[in-house]
Amino acid sequence: PAVIPSWRVVWDLGDLERSLGVVPTGVSGNPASAHWNDQLELYLGGGAKPYGFAPPPTAPSLTLLPS
Repeated sequence: PAVIPSWRVVWDLGDLERSLGVVPTGVSGNPASAHWNDQLELYLGGGAKPYGFAPPPTAPSLTLLPS
């Protein structure tokens, strides 16, 4: 049987937004899931996808104070 890494990732510690990764069996890991091998072609081609880790932008807020 062939053995492959379960996760290939490259972390850019200077800018986490530039980090890349790929999971050959997809994000599910469940063979019954439609997403089970949705990253396999990317993995086999030596590719990866961005792993955006920046915090979400803060939503505008309004603070009401009694007068």
